[in-house]
Amino acid sequence: LQFITIFAGRTGLGKSFVTCDMTARLTTGRDFPDSSNDGECHSVLFISEDPYEFMLTPRLMELGADLTKVSFLKWEAMASYTLADVDFLSQAYDQSDKPRLIVIDPPTNFLGDVDEHSNSEVRAVLMKIAVWLKDHDAACVLITHVNKQSGKGIEAVNRVIGSIAWTTSCRIAHTFAPHPEDRSKCVFVPIKNNLGP
Repeated sequence: LQFITIFAGRTGLGKSFVTCDMTARLTTGRDFPDSSNDGECHSVLFISEDPYEFMLTPRLMELGADLTKVSFLKWEAMASYTLADVDFLSQAYDQSDKPRLIVIDPPTNFLGDVDEHSNSEVRAVLMKIAVWLKDHDAACVLITHVNKQSGKGIEAVNRVIGSIAWTTSCRIAHTFAPHPEDRSKCVFVPIKNNLGP
């Protein structure tokens, strides 16, 4: 916990689904696939462009989440929220029962005047969030997309759309991609991890 994690991939490969699965486990105290969890039930906050009543809530219900522990930032609030506004985030955090996980999808919607391709501007914003997370015992997943680069020699970490600061400023990054041998499946794999193997 207390870190920024990136989930990057093309649309429709499971990024939001995985965060919904994580939410179901966190809000009910169920184990994660690696059997890790503290057994306690925690709150989760979504700041997402997905209409929660039509997309996120049905998924969470199907996955068995405790919806009383899930909060969604309303459209009106999202219209004025920017990633750099940690005071706003603190208010949302307090009103959402101090969530252990905050999902922001996609972070580029909430940059305000920040240039998503500027390393220094993106890094400055993400460092504010990182410091805020440390003080609030929470983790944050940023769901973003990949660019259209492809071919041998292009590292997955460099395919995250926008500035390289999106991945250099986070501690963990995962990518979602079609399975190379079975196109009916997707893979969810780490592309950066400063905290473990």
